[in-house]
Amino acid sequence: MTTPNGLTVRLANAVMTIETKDTTNGISKNLPTITTTKINFPPSVFPNFFMAIADNNGLTNSRSLYFKYENNDLSFDGYSERYVTEEGNEFTFSYTTLESSVSFDHTEISPGKHEFAITAFKVLAKETRSGETREITGRGHAFVRYVDRGWRTSS
Repeated sequence: MTTPNGLTVRLANAVMTIETKDTTNGISKNLPTITTTKINFPPSVFPNFFMAIADNNGLTNSRSLYFKYENNDLSFDGYSERYVTEEGNEFTFSYTTLESSVSFDHTEISPGKHEFAITAFKVLAKETRSGETREITGRGHAFVRYVDRGWRTSS
């Protein structure tokens, strides 16, 4: 008997615009806005997937956001910042999510091809050690393809 072995999720194309504010102590300071196509999309099994967005604009620091799609819902899954000093020392700061919301539209373009239009997301996160807070907002889209992982034959 031949049965499908499953589908793997692959990213075809994506772009995100991310705006970040430092809101520590109630004072709002804008950090540089990022528009990026640098999106890590590890293979996962249909219909769920995980997406990591990271960009450093060629600088020695970077911001990373994580999203997950499961049970027909796209949600925020984490935020971190990484800094490298002139001496080459690297520091990563992890943030705990206080609040988050993601608005998106999902369209099946054709069998196996899907578009996720992230119309808006907003996250309030607090750094676990220092208490620094960030308000992260943005929008973007991702085109996703589900690829047949092959067939397996069972007895």
